[in-house]
Amino acid sequence: MHWIVIAAAATASSVFILTLVNVYLHHRHRDGFLKLWAIAWGIQTFRYLCLIASNFWPANLILQAAYYLIIITSAVVLLIGTRAFIGKPTPKWLPISGAIVSLWTVFAIFHGMPFMAVVVPAFAFSSVTYIHLGSQIIKKARPGALASRLVGTLFIIWGLHQADYPVLRPIEWFAPWGFLMGSALATAIALGMVLIYFEKTLRTLNEKESFHRNLIESSHDLIWEMDADGVYTYVSPLIEDLLGYTPEEVIGKTPFDLMPEAETAGIRKIVTDISSRRLPFHSLEKINLHKNGGTVIVETSGVPFFDAGGTYLGYRGMDLNITERKQAENSSRESQTKLEAAMASMTDAVSISDAYGHFIEVNDAFASFHRFENKAACFKRREEYQDVFDFSALSGEQVPKEMWPVSRALQGETVSSIEYTLCRKDTAESWFGSFSFSPIRDKHGTIVGSVVVARDITELKRNEEARLKLKAQLQQAQKMEAIGQLAGGVAHDFNNMLSVILGHTEMAMEGMEKTHPLFADLKEINNAAQRSAGITRQLLSFARKQTIITEVINLNVTVEGMLKMLTRLIGEGIGLIWEPGVDLWSVMIDPSQIDQILVNLCVNARDAIAGVGTIIVKTRNMTLTDKDSQQAPYLVAGDYVMLAVSDTGCGMSMETQNHIFEPFFTTKGIGEGTGMGLATIYGVVKQNKGFITVFSEPGQGATFKIYIPRHLSSAEQGNREEVRRPEGDKDETILLVEDEPTLIKMTTSMLQRLGYSVVAAATPREAINAVNTFGNEIHLLITDVIMPEMNGKELAEKLLTIQPNMKCLFISGYTADIISKQGVLQEGVHFLKKPFSKRELAANVQVALGVKVKIEPQ
Repeated sequence: MHWIVIAAAATASSVFILTLVNVYLHHRHRDGFLKLWAIAWGIQTFRYLCLIASNFWPANLILQAAYYLIIITSAVVLLIGTRAFIGKPTPKWLPISGAIVSLWTVFAIFHGMPFMAVVVPAFAFSSVTYIHLGSQIIKKARPGALASRLVGTLFIIWGLHQADYPVLRPIEWFAPWGFLMGSALATAIALGMVLIYFEKTLRTLNEKESFHRNLIESSHDLIWEMDADGVYTYVSPLIEDLLGYTPEEVIGKTPFDLMPEAETAGIRKIVTDISSRRLPFHSLEKINLHKNGGTVIVETSGVPFFDAGGTYLGYRGMDLNITERKQAENSSRESQTKLEAAMASMTDAVSISDAYGHFIEVNDAFASFHRFENKAACFKRREEYQDVFDFSALSGEQVPKEMWPVSRALQGETVSSIEYTLCRKDTAESWFGSFSFSPIRDKHGTIVGSVVVARDITELKRNEEARLKLKAQLQQAQKMEAIGQLAGGVAHDFNNMLSVILGHTEMAMEGMEKTHPLFADLKEINNAAQRSAGITRQLLSFARKQTIITEVINLNVTVEGMLKMLTRLIGEGIGLIWEPGVDLWSVMIDPSQIDQILVNLCVNARDAIAGVGTIIVKTRNMTLTDKDSQQAPYLVAGDYVMLAVSDTGCGMSMETQNHIFEPFFTTKGIGEGTGMGLATIYGVVKQNKGFITVFSEPGQGATFKIYIPRHLSSAEQGNREEVRRPEGDKDETILLVEDEPTLIKMTTSMLQRLGYSVVAAATPREAINAVNTFGNEIHLLITDVIMPEMNGKELAEKLLTIQPNMKCLFISGYTADIISKQGVLQEGVHFLKKPFSKRELAANVQVALGVKVKIEPQ
């Protein structure tokens, strides 16, 4: 067998084995240059296979062309891989030159050109490539890297050998030795490159080890490792500074050996739970004992580690000394608060520009503030920044670009907390910003840039507007509450006096002929007292403090009683027109609620009229059908009495009408209204099973219509009712408890004239003693609600234990909120408001006693 076949086969085998070594290394470590090396030496393997095939078929042009192309290609791939290994890019001339030489070689072979025309370009290219590669390896070799220097030298020798191939190859006696030399060089280089890789890997590992060792030793944290039993197997030298022990003294101990006994139990439970589940832990605080007997607070973190087979080996972690931090936290909370506030301030948008106003740095908050997706988007559009935004003053006036924060800072201005309105032209989104800015100067005082800090105050502005609105509403509500409290106090004393006046004038008139000269005077006194009682009721209605007691009324009578007060409320420039309905049906409602409705609607109408205008109040009987309810779902078919209030004011838009019944909604200015008037009316109407409608257009005034259900009964009444006492029923005894001497005297006289026996008491204690000493049955207790010692309800509960069949009638001149707190205003409880007349007293006593009487209109 020809010598070249044996030599080529041996070389191909060795190079193929090295190819497999590189494939394996690439599979394990995934380095790109290993892949290229494997490809290069794999191609070299095919070179020798082609050489063997050419020995059997020397005239085959394809084998010849493949042989030379493999030489060129393997050189290119080997150079690319090696340059990647040493960290240098591949020069562009290499693949271009390789392609040109390859094309020439194929052309020369298939056109039968001379031997030298084929081999000179191919081996010249290989020579230059290998010499260049060798010099680069030697140049990049680190001191002491013998393998790298040897391989670099071999590459240069191999390159020189490639250059002598066209000259020496034709010499018959030299050809075998030259081929063996080239094969040996290729094999040595391939083996040397593997050694270089291992040399680099070892050096990297040593560097990493050294790095980690230096890192551990220079770390301010204690680095440790413990085995699966929780015993320290390594601690860094910092242990001596931290706890006073040397590493040798700590290795072999557990963390619990270094902790106070009181601390051990709690930490052991936590650590046992974490380690049993092989979980990492972070920032676990624990107390350690110093060698000198002191304590050190540390924050420890750790992660479990495993061997290649997944077997749990223990934990690695670090301890941070936080003793001073904990002491600072315990000794100064104020400093911590300031620190947190300072950290929170980093949410402000910060930008730094150059002298031309171009942003060179921004923070993440800058992107959020300017409604960009991220910082990258900010820099992408920084050149068109001024074309994307509009800056305006809070007054709405647009700010020219030369007065924007960056421009002003570059002009030398330093400003703190100036407010602008920003608007993005591309999205039309607008918001408020508070800006602080100043120029950046170099050591010569020249302005070289600017720094701008901005804060989004949109929510703050909205909250401020809402706060001012709520503050105004609160102030108005407090005013109303003050009026109510004043009215309540006045009503109590005033109603007591009115009760005395009404009672005495009524009793005086009963024993006097109508022709008597004093009768007319007493009648006037009685009327004046009745009007005074009405004024008190209207005042309480306005202040929303009246006691709610429904009764059958005629709306015309109730409205007419309010006309004078309404005239005073709306003023002289506005006319009030009253259009009462004919034969108006009765309704069941508290008259004070009608007063409240009229006052609110007329005041709103007055405010809606600018200057001179008219308010019309009318009542009508209305019958709604199913067809009406189909047109408007809130309408319910049936008979109603309608109360309408119309005005010639400014009217309302549909948007306003959609909100007018919402609590605190108001179109009035700050301090001019609470926004509760129409909401209260809506609640009153719904409470009485009615409904309210509004019709209005801007500039066309407004009409509010309130529908109250018709009250159907066998004894409808528009005025007060008179009770006729059944004959022969004269033996009831009444216990009267009242702390106002004049009122108890007058009420006693009234009851006695009505034929009742009266036991009077000025205090609850007197009442209890009177019942205990009274031998007969007491049929009815009449008691004031608010009294010293105990209230009327508590007194009634005590007396009912003595006189279980006794009925109760409560009286009071206090306001509804105070009475409600006493638990009196409940369903089934009899209550009489002060002031009251003899006729009202008689009627309420009869109702409380449960006597069926004949009711006739007065």
